[in-house]
Amino acid sequence: MAGRAAAVVLVVEELQVVGNIDTQMTSQKNWIYKFLSQAEIESVAQVVELEEQKTSGEIVTVIVKNSSYVGHIPYVLTSLLLASFLFLGGFELLRYEFGLHFSSLFAILGPYSVLLVLTALFYVFSQRLKNSKCVQRLLIPRKDQREQVEKRAFLEYYLNHVAKTENKTGILIFISLMEQQTVVLADESISKKLKNEVWSEIVETIVLNIKNKKTAHGLIQAIRICGNILAQHFPAQAQNKNELSNSLIIKE
Repeated sequence: MAGRAAAVVLVVEELQVVGNIDTQMTSQKNWIYKFLSQAEIESVAQVVELEEQKTSGEIVTVIVKNSSYVGHIPYVLTSLLLASFLFLGGFELLRYEFGLHFSSLFAILGPYSVLLVLTALFYVFSQRLKNSKCVQRLLIPRKDQREQVEKRAFLEYYLNHVAKTENKTGILIFISLMEQQTVVLADESISKKLKNEVWSEIVETIVLNIKNKKTAHGLIQAIRICGNILAQHFPAQAQNKNELSNSLIIKE
């Protein structure tokens, strides 16, 4: 954000996301339906359209499955399981049993062979657990999660052209489900008029409703709050063109 950091409002708050989105996406982001129905997804777009009719500003909504890198999870979990096995004396027990029942070379190599098999089994087990949101949150430090969510939010801010509205009046509402965090980014013209505290209401609205399993309701309320803010400071013009997509953007 070189040269523009001061022009963007950033609010990050923890979310208590209800549910589990471990299901792998197939053709069309199936995992999102554990949080929003198709009708609710469409209603979000409709509300954005209605709110933008009152203002020259633009509202963009983005929900992602996760922002943090999780490819290392199986290796970390395998290492933890293997270390626990060794710490609890598992290898010493193997050596004792093999030494008790076998002699010569097999008594020496046997425990190591079993350890290799156990390592492979731990890895397979870890692969099955790598998509668990609880495991991901446990093995990724909170500081790293926060940094990755912020980076992803800024990336989506630019990928979805929120920074390219004609009057610099774009707002991004960004939710990252695995990390249980949300980010609100506002462009230059808006951030100059409002304090950061204003955006806390938006974040709190989303958090409260997600806790109550009303994700769509919370997002719609947040959109309406943004719409009111924009309408107050940037009312609709004679030619009120729609510069950005109104649809809820759903990504891995």
